[in-house]
Amino acid sequence: MRGGTPWFRLLFSLLVVAGLVCLAGCGSDKSTKPDDGIKVRITPAQVMVRVQHTYQFNATVTGAVDPDVTWSLDEGPGWGMVDTTGVYTAPDTMPDPATATVRVTCVEDSTKQATALIDIGSLITVTISPKQITLQLGQTHQFEATATTGKLDPDVTWSIDESEDWGSIDSDGFYAAPAVMPATYAVTIRATSLVDPESCATARLFLSSVDPATMVPDFMLEDMHPDTPTSGTLVSPRDYLGKISVWGFIRGST
Repeated sequence: MRGGTPWFRLLFSLLVVAGLVCLAGCGSDKSTKPDDGIKVRITPAQVMVRVQHTYQFNATVTGAVDPDVTWSLDEGPGWGMVDTTGVYTAPDTMPDPATATVRVTCVEDSTKQATALIDIGSLITVTISPKQITLQLGQTHQFEATATTGKLDPDVTWSIDESEDWGSIDSDGFYAAPAVMPATYAVTIRATSLVDPESCATARLFLSSVDPATMVPDFMLEDMHPDTPTSGTLVSPRDYLGKISVWGFIRGST
């Protein structure tokens, strides 16, 4: 039959279309995975660096073929310098204002950047409360601390100078005394500025295995005043080793 039947022509057309679609799909090397884009990150995002000191910044690039970056300082040389590896060197004298911005730029796409804030030589004062306290074994206490940091993060990190045998303290300053007396009864609690590890404050904590005071009933004070002896109950504080102090006060007998 000349030209074939209509059904044959339809089938032939469908096969041709299917072949073209297959060729188009097989010949494409483009991925269908969505592009998340290039992202640049610098750590830390803010820090305090004292004059004549250095600090190492770190940068990460994701989504780029070339992970290289360039480093720069937004301010002039009076605010220090940053080298090609991200090491920042603070100036010899305090600039005004005493802040600088380190900038990291993606080599592959210069529009992708990240910045970090530097506070140059600012005085950070850390205070801790209470400065001294006595706790019995197994007791807990909430310490408080403040850090004057200007524009930077005012948070602090908590630590114990001694080992875990002297208790534990969490990230909020909550201290838990040990259940067993360690080698020494004194503990040093330390609060350190998050942006300047050189700025910190300490508190002294004493561990006790006994009640802080002892009641001695029917106590008679005769040695100092034999003519007018005083009787009553001696309230004598114990020291940190549990020994009764020779000092105290008398509650008169009723």
